[in-house]
Amino acid sequence: MTKEDIIDWRLPTEIELSLLVDEDASSMVDVATIEELSYNTNDKHKQYWTSTEIQDEVVVIDFDDGSTYAENKQNINSVRCVRNL
Repeated sequence: MTKEDIIDWRLPTEIELSLLVDEDASSMVDVATIEELSYNTNDKHKQYWTSTEIQDEVVVIDFDDGSTYAENKQNINSVRCVRNL
């Protein structure tokens, strides 16, 4: 992914993304984030992929309530990319 000629964007780990959900902790995260990029623009859910894998599934974080769970990689969710500062 490239945004504004920056090419080192990546999916955040479960820990990084969970810190972004917590507004008190988000100021301590040393990553830059970009706006939501949803592959399903008609869907209003706030479930985001992480780079954390558990067996054959990937950890997803729900930004509505902060819950985390593993989900099949073939499901559709949003992404919130980050990069190291």
